[in-house]
Amino acid sequence: MRARGGGSIVNIASVSGVMGNKGRVAYGASKGGVITMTKVMAVELASCGIRVNAIAPGPIETPLVQEVHTPEVRTAWMTTVPQRRYGSPDEVAGAAVFLLDQRKSSYITGQTICVDGGFSIAGILEPASNVSASEPLGAGHG
Repeated sequence: MRARGGGSIVNIASVSGVMGNKGRVAYGASKGGVITMTKVMAVELASCGIRVNAIAPGPIETPLVQEVHTPEVRTAWMTTVPQRRYGSPDEVAGAAVFLLDQRKSSYITGQTICVDGGFSIAGILEPASNVSASEPLGAGHG
């Protein structure tokens, strides 16, 4: 990238690196480290024309998540995500494409974009009365 005069690096973190989540000490610490690394790299590489940013996904509907998120886990996420759904891999990819596009994000560096349906900024939410924990979330979105 230095030889070409610039470029863009997008690191994948997690909302668990942005805020504390119960039972995720090691995972949260590692993703928090990715976020700090992103900031340091952004400062160190800016003069080379290299931008460095991170994406911090929240709950994303992937095959692994479909396998390991029980109905209780899904309900817990749904009560804390303002958009009341899981995101899609395409939504995370869209953020990455945006950050990699020099024409659209040339003045963005050292940032962490949370792709999380508002989870990382939510306070107290109204109960999610129309949520079904048995269905995959995020269907039809993205």
